[in-house]
Amino acid sequence: MKIVFFIKSETVDLSKYSLKDPLGSSGRLDVIVRCALAALLNNYELEENMEFWAFLDNYGTFIFKSSLFDQSILPMGELKFMEYFVEILRGVDKESIVKNPLKEVIISNIDIMSAIDNLKKEGFKEFILHESGNKVSPQLFTDAAKFLFIIGNQSGDFLNSKQLLSSNIPRISLGDISYLSSSVIKLIKTEILD
Repeated sequence: MKIVFFIKSETVDLSKYSLKDPLGSSGRLDVIVRCALAALLNNYELEENMEFWAFLDNYGTFIFKSSLFDQSILPMGELKFMEYFVEILRGVDKESIVKNPLKEVIISNIDIMSAIDNLKKEGFKEFILHESGNKVSPQLFTDAAKFLFIIGNQSGDFLNSKQLLSSNIPRISLGDISYLSSSVIKLIKTEILD
C-alpha cells in the first residue's frame, strides 16, 4: 500500500524568518513541517511507502518520500526539522546541503493540479479531506492500494477553488470536529493502516 498527502500553501515566506521566532516569522511553515512529520513518521519510526508533497507558492514543490530518508539522522522534532527545511528552501551552499538530513527531498516545479492528474493516471484513489465531505468509512479504502489525500492548510482557499472543485474528486470528512492538518494525516493513516 502507498499513501501520498498533498498540501498547498500560499503563505510560506522566509523573508523575515528568524531563529528567535521560527513559527511566527515563516508564514506558517510550521504547519507544513508538522504535516511532513505526521506523514513520514509513526512512533518516531519512518513509515513505509509514505509520501508528503508540499506545494509552496513562493518556493516550488517539495516531495518527501519516506524511503529516501535515513532513520538514524532524520530530525524528529519540529523545530530542528524546520531549521533544516529552511536551509533547503533558501538553497544554501552545497557544502551545507550535503550535511543536511533532508537533502533527499525532491525539489520540483510541478503544480498541484498536474501532480493530481499524474497520480490519477498511476491508479491512485484520490480524496479531498474537507469538513463538509462525506464521513469516512473503512469501505472507502478496500478497493485500492494507492491513495492520494489532499489536505487543507490554515486558509483552506485551495480546497474551495474552482480548479479543485471541477476535478470531481470525492470529499471526505473525519466528522464534526475541526482538526489540525497534521492530526488529519495521523487519523487517516490510522483508518487505513490499522
